[in-house]
Amino acid sequence: MSTLDRKQPFGEVWGGTGKARYSQHGKYFDADGMEITADAPAAAPAAAPAAAPAVDEQDQARIAGEAAAAAALAQRQATLQMEAFKLLNLSVEKVLVELDDQSDEMLVVLANVEREVKQRAPVLEALTAETQKRADKAAEEAARTDQVGAQLQ
Repeated sequence: MSTLDRKQPFGEVWGGTGKARYSQHGKYFDADGMEITADAPAAAPAAAPAAAPAVDEQDQARIAGEAAAAAALAQRQATLQMEAFKLLNLSVEKVLVELDDQSDEMLVVLANVEREVKQRAPVLEALTAETQKRADKAAEEAARTDQVGAQLQ
């Protein structure tokens, strides 16, 4: 007959009808650690399934009320999300219309500037030509002055 070696892994036996307190390497031992050969533990009786908790009418009414409130909140949330989406779309549409109006105004201003530039182009060209003539004349006079100055020396 062997004894329980407490230095080795062992398990505690729970339930059953015999004296077995420990088990190790497939053998059973009593509370003092002495091997039991004739007393294998009987299987523990199966636990009875837990009874479903009783739900009274007040609890049922409360649960139904909470479910209805949750459904109403979900519906309200969906409605608010839809309203927010509509407002966002309206805001975007309003910005797009405003930008379109501003771009139309800018095109009108640009067309006016372009028309004015075309109208003033001949005047600007004439002024440029006159300025060039005067610059050429000034350069010729400066060259002649340099020649006269060189002759006088």
